Amino acid sequence: RAAPSAEFSVDRTRHLMSFLTMLGPSPDWNVGLSSEDLCTRECGWVQKVVQDLIPWDAGTDSGVTYESPNKPATPPEKIRPLTSLDHPQSPFYDPEGGAITPVARIVVERIARKGEQCNIVPDNVDDIVADIARRKKKK
Repeated sequence: RAAPSAEFSVDRTRHLMSFLTMLGPSPDWNVGLSSEDLCTRECGWVQKVVQDLIPWDAGTDSGVTYESPNKPATPPEKIRPLTSLDHPQSPFYDPEGGAITPVARIVVERIARKGEQCNIVPDNVDDIVADIARRKKKK
C-alpha cells in the first residue's frame, strides 16, 4: 500500500506549510505540522524536510486507548502532545516516562522550482527604509 501523498505549490508570500490529520481509530488524537517554513535562511527553497511525528490530544474526548468508547471531555481540555505517563492503559505508556515513539513520518521533497529566491520580505523597519531609498535613487 502506497503512503498518502499530495502535491502543492509555494511562493515567496506563501511558504509556510501546515497540516493536521486524525489518527483513527482513536479518541481524538492527531498528528501534524504547524507553519513549517519551506524557505531557507538564505532565501532559497528547502530541498527536503523529514519529520517524525508524535500524537497530540485534541482535548475533546477522554478516551485513553485507540478503541476507547466515546467519552466527551467536559469541559474540553487544552490541545497538547501525548506523553508516556498520561495513563497506564495508553498504548504509549512507559512507567519510566520515556519519549513516545513517533507514530508517523512526513517527507516533503521539492520536485520543481520556479525562480531562485523565496522570501524577499524585509526583516525589519531599517531594511524597509533602506529598500525604499535604493528604489528612489534608481529612478
